[in-house]
Amino acid sequence: MGNPATGTGGVVISNNCTMTESGSFIIGNSGNGVVTLNSPTAAFNTTGGAGVIMVGRNSGSTTSGRLTLLNGNLSTAASTSGAGIIVGCQLNNAAATGVLDIQGGTLTLPQILDIGGAMSAGSGSVTMSGGTATVGTISFGEQTGVSALGIRQAVPAA
Repeated sequence: MGNPATGTGGVVISNNCTMTESGSFIIGNSGNGVVTLNSPTAAFNTTGGAGVIMVGRNSGSTTSGRLTLLNGNLSTAASTSGAGIIVGCQLNNAAATGVLDIQGGTLTLPQILDIGGAMSAGSGSVTMSGGTATVGTISFGEQTGVSALGIRQAVPAA
C-alpha cells in the first residue's frame, strides 16, 4: 500500500488523529507499505510487551517499507518491548529496504532503534533533517545487511 520510493499513498495519520497499537505494527511486510504522520496534532503510539514498529520486514524483492514523520508525535514510550523501532528486518534480498525519514515532529524512543536487524541482504536507513528525536540506543546491522544513519542540519534562509 503506497509507494515507498516516493513516500506517496499508504496510511496518513493527520489532523487530530491518534493511532495506538499494542502488537507488532509492520510497514511493508513482504510487500510495499507507507505510513506518514503530517500534522502537529497527529500521534502514533505503541504500548504493551509486543509494541514494536517494523519498517520493511521479510524477504522478497518487493519488500519496501517507509515511515515518514513530517509533524506530530511518534512514541514507543509506553511499550515494554526491548526494541522500539526496527528499520529493515529479516531482509534477504538486495532490493528490499526499510526507511525511517524524520523531517519534523517529535520521536520519543526510549528503547532500541535497530537499523538493519537480522538481515542477510537489503538495507535499513534512517535520515533526519528536522524535528526532535530522543532515542535510548541505536544499533547498526546485526548481520551482513547495509545500515545507514544520516543527520542533516537545516540551513537557514539568507
